[in-house]
Amino acid sequence: MAPKGWIRIWLEGNGDFNKVELLKAQLKGQYDSTANTQYKLKNFKNWGKYYTYWQHHGTPSEAWANNEREYYYDMKFASKNKDAKLDRSNVVSSDGWYTSFYSENLSDDINDVDGGFIGKIPVHISVSWQDRLSGKYYDTNIVMPKTLKKLFNETYQANDKVAYSNFIVELENDKQHAVVYLKTKDKIIKLLRFKGETSSKENKDFGDYAYAREIEYFIP
Repeated sequence: MAPKGWIRIWLEGNGDFNKVELLKAQLKGQYDSTANTQYKLKNFKNWGKYYTYWQHHGTPSEAWANNEREYYYDMKFASKNKDAKLDRSNVVSSDGWYTSFYSENLSDDINDVDGGFIGKIPVHISVSWQDRLSGKYYDTNIVMPKTLKKLFNETYQANDKVAYSNFIVELENDKQHAVVYLKTKDKIIKLLRFKGETSSKENKDFGDYAYAREIEYFIP
């Protein structure tokens, strides 16, 4: 069950046919006055790292009431330092759809973009990389800007062969900071810059990665 009592049921074959929605319904809710204060009071103490996401995007009720639109886009990786290797990025949309992008085609040029993938606009991504000299790993969760969906819709262009709207993760020369861009057909828009968080053996799933403590947004 999703936020606001929405229930959605889909059926999908093993690559034989597209996903088909079988049922959509909203349950009537009621206020629970006996609930623990921890669930009522939204702050970092009660919600922990998830409060960071909630501050930006709130509860995604509309995403569950209506199907999130799918787009043809890609996520590419570029590095200014050959001694660091970007590994992967996990992408999550408002309605919980997620996928992973891997850096098989690592480039040193953020203009080197081709191909594409059917997916939804991310509200949350993780980025992982390794410093080859020190052996240190970085696994970091990032909350995407509030207005990204509006910007993506306004600039989106694609056809059957080429995705002109793509996300790019560029690792800086110091191997500690990275920048996320949106590349459109006409320009490259800097979205945010963050400092990576050192990984730990306990953080095996991207949901357990630390959120970036040092992050700068270039759009609201």
